[in-house]
Amino acid sequence: MEKAELLGIAAFKNWVGNNGEINDTSRLGVGYDFKVKWKDTGLEETFEVKGTSKTLKIPDMSIVEFDDKHKLKADYLFVVGNVYNPGEEVFYKIPRVALTKDNLKMKQSYHIRLFQNQKKMGTYKI
Repeated sequence: MEKAELLGIAAFKNWVGNNGEINDTSRLGVGYDFKVKWKDTGLEETFEVKGTSKTLKIPDMSIVEFDDKHKLKADYLFVVGNVYNPGEEVFYKIPRVALTKDNLKMKQSYHIRLFQNQKKMGTYKI
């Protein structure tokens, strides 16, 4: 996980504070990072959290964070901008319905695995 994302998560947790109970779902494969149960209403909301150094930017997202109809799985995309300036962060709570297929552009990449070891990479060290 990148530093900006870690700072974004910390800022998100501070934003929720004592107002809600946070359940970390990031390792469960559900397509979002946190489920929050708000103490005042009992309402549960799910959040995908992103952190960035920019104030008006959304970091690239994984296809697992969207369903097969290109809808965000979380109730909200929570973007923390300006994360490297504590106390000056900018918060965006973007509802699922605001992100349409027209806002998305598919990118593809390869994750190179089973090559990242001393035996294989060591052969090419210069």
